Amino acid sequence: MAGWLADLAYPSVLSGSGARREGFDEAVKFSTYAEIVAPERPFPGARGQLLRDVLDQNGGRYEHRHVLPERARGDLRRLADLTSDKKLAEVAEAPFILISLEHLRHLDPETTRVYLGSRIDREEGDGPLPGFDR
Repeated sequence: MAGWLADLAYPSVLSGSGARREGFDEAVKFSTYAEIVAPERPFPGARGQLLRDVLDQNGGRYEHRHVLPERARGDLRRLADLTSDKKLAEVAEAPFILISLEHLRHLDPETTRVYLGSRIDREEGDGPLPGFDR
């Protein structure tokens, strides 16, 4: 089974398809990231991974196969149901999401640390999202 390929433009983003369940107008966005961990841009509590280690795990390819935790899969399934968004449902069922690292190619893999992951965001100013406000 193939994984889900996020847009190769960085950061990769999947926005809701526009189909909404009656009475629910929440706009959601799924995105992936591969950020540089640097003193001027720290990630709280995260040292990141050495880019060399990530490349070694992927056979030298500038990409990362990101496996979503089961909790994130469950959240995506519920959001897909609430928003009638087929693309979010596809992401929830994919065995992995491919994150491009091409934008890091010019950096030294021996000294560059990166933080990889995915997130689900909503439009600012939207009201509460039942079951998702933690």
